[in-house]
Amino acid sequence: MNKVWKVIFLCIVERVHSFATIEEKDFRQLKSNTNLDFVAFSRLMAKRELLPMYVRGRDKVKDMLLKAPDRICLIADNWKSNHAY
Repeated sequence: MNKVWKVIFLCIVERVHSFATIEEKDFRQLKSNTNLDFVAFSRLMAKRELLPMYVRGRDKVKDMLLKAPDRICLIADNWKSNHAY
């Protein structure tokens, strides 16, 4: 995986952007102007590349929880992202 792509993927995930962001005209123009070696890619490719990163992270968390010495209390909170449509 290209280093630039990895940074873009992490930005999408951490900033809760839509996969469609990488197909927007302004985004592609920005990337091509700042990085002459940038090769555009689709949202489907982003999903395909992000899945293994997600699985590795999920498995890492599972492993940490299994190795925890004491009890763990998990809570969840509902919230709505401004980026969700």
